Amino acid sequence: TISDGPIHAAMDYLQALPPYILQTIAEVNVGNPNQVIAYTSDSLPIHLEKGDNPLERAAITEELLQEVKNNNLSVQYIDTDVKAPRVKNK
Repeated sequence: TISDGPIHAAMDYLQALPPYILQTIAEVNVGNPNQVIAYTSDSLPIHLEKGDNPLERAAITEELLQEVKNNNLSVQYIDTDVKAPRVKNK
């Protein structure tokens, strides 16, 4: 049984991702419970903050990754803040 909040939130987030995105996630760093970060296999950081609202953050991740792909953006990181999601360009 997992009782650690950040780990549980990360698991919920991963389960909410569509399979085609889930297969691109290489790591989720929960070392700092206030700054949970997922990394794609291309080393793109996806900031999940405290990991709250995992379903919304998964939907934001999908939308922003699609935007990055469609616009061929060079990205420093993706921020899944539910109030102000953004793609930080290099």
